[in-house]
Amino acid sequence: MIVGSDELPFRIYKASANYCTSLEALTGISANELKKCESELPTVPFFKQPVLGVLNIAANDTEENEDHIDAETVFEKRPTTNQLLRFTYWEVAESLYGHANSASAVCTDAEAKWIATSCHATSPDDAVILIRKVNDWNIYNRLYAHSLTVTKLSFSPNSKYLLSVSRDRSFSVFDVDNESNWTLKNHVAEAHTRMILACSWTTDSNFFVTGGRDSLLSVWPLNSQDVNSRIIAEKLSSPIMALDITQTKNNWLLAAGLGNGEIHIFSLSLIAETLKLIPLGMLQSSNAFSLAVTTLKFRPTTSQIIKDNTYSLAAGSESGIIKVFSIQPQIDC
Repeated sequence: MIVGSDELPFRIYKASANYCTSLEALTGISANELKKCESELPTVPFFKQPVLGVLNIAANDTEENEDHIDAETVFEKRPTTNQLLRFTYWEVAESLYGHANSASAVCTDAEAKWIATSCHATSPDDAVILIRKVNDWNIYNRLYAHSLTVTKLSFSPNSKYLLSVSRDRSFSVFDVDNESNWTLKNHVAEAHTRMILACSWTTDSNFFVTGGRDSLLSVWPLNSQDVNSRIIAEKLSSPIMALDITQTKNNWLLAAGLGNGEIHIFSLSLIAETLKLIPLGMLQSSNAFSLAVTTLKFRPTTSQIIKDNTYSLAAGSESGIIKVFSIQPQIDC
């Protein structure tokens, strides 16, 4: 797991062995299915925070005096707040330096091969995007395309492209060659009238959506060259803070989180080579959030989810609350 904060370095965290065991006990998901680039699973039971120090350190069960420690560190049912506070620390495996200011955006590709990071910026030099490989954490490319803070980064589902959006109202698409070099594919200046804050790809990697302070939900083809390339422009009621897309039976399900706490749901359909955006409903602030939505993420789609026509959407807000919504589209998606 990679985390950015007001500190300069991005931190790489590694899970504990008991966390992996708890994950399988609670969800049925084997840690072997998630490790991807890791050669082996963690062996340290759990970590703890030292009295003096910043980085978490390994803690053995024998270091604790409580007889029930073994049961507490492996969760077989919903953990208590005390258990979460004491036994869910992860190890800081690496600290990634290279940016001049505090973190702004970070993302990884679907194959867990690449990491892209950006920081807060007021000049083109600071608005650099750093590309690293997960296997050694070294910087492989420095990408320059923006003049202000890059607010969101997103790799395409096929891991061949990287989309960046910025406070300078532009977006950029980068692609990678056979020698693992990332270069600028296309750049659209003034894609929105105000800063762009969110973006997301369709699952086929042929289209992407952007949204920002101007409340305009825009859909673009991969090879967009200018503002006239925009396929769809939908005006919403508040600034767009977060976006995510998932695959359905025939089309895509799109969620847009707004600055007023609302979440809008759309069907994005490709009909006769024409892309159409169909509003499906809205979660008002009374059911969603009282403050701005900051993060949206659909549960990865499986054949069973498509069969049941029930999609899970996790959402976070400036209110400090995380909610999971169950969405059942009423039309043939």
